[in-house]
Amino acid sequence: MKKNTKMKSVRMTAASKCGIAVIGLCVAMALSYCFVDDKCDQLGQEIGKYEKTYATLDHECIRETARWNRNKTPEVLEQAERDLGMLSPLAIQIVRLDSEGNLIPNQASVARVYQGLASEGKASR
Repeated sequence: MKKNTKMKSVRMTAASKCGIAVIGLCVAMALSYCFVDDKCDQLGQEIGKYEKTYATLDHECIRETARWNRNKTPEVLEQAERDLGMLSPLAIQIVRLDSEGNLIPNQASVARVYQGLASEGKASR
């Protein structure tokens, strides 16, 4: 007797199609959850790295501000003047200007400059 070699076609019912779709959706959601979780972990590590850098720079800024403020104290400034051999200027060395940038009249330093120019013949007041 001859065997039946015909293949029977398998028909899927609506319930089995719906079941496969639900399983596929669950797999897709699980994969997307894993992807989002991994991305969040990466961003969290990056944020932590930036927070450490910020803390380091903040401490450095505080140290430099304290050092700068320490260097601006009157005692340190006086010591620096003595070390550099700085002297306060004499009255004839100071030139004062008004708010518009013009010379204030009757200053010893300005009179001295004009006297020097007058002796050379170049004075033009």
